[in-house]
Amino acid sequence: MISEFGSRLDAWVVTAGEELHREVLEVLNAAQESRKNSAKTEEENRREVEEHALKLQKAASRIEDLRAALWVVPGARPPERTSEDAPPVPATAP
Repeated sequence: MISEFGSRLDAWVVTAGEELHREVLEVLNAAQESRKNSAKTEEENRREVEEHALKLQKAASRIEDLRAALWVVPGARPPERTSEDAPPVPATAP
């Protein structure tokens, strides 16, 4: 009875291991296929990052303008912005 249980348990473990192996392969293949279908070129990624950096720079500038406007005395001129006030623009590769 014990050896029969042991052999059934052994068969179950082998079957479970094979199923797990197949499922892992399916997930990896699906992830690889998905990545292949949506792969962008380096240039596309760089352009997208630069667009986001520009949007971020504009948003930061707008926030600074709004913050400065909170402290403006009516009738007074707002402080002039300098290039040091603006956030840095990322350098682009040639």
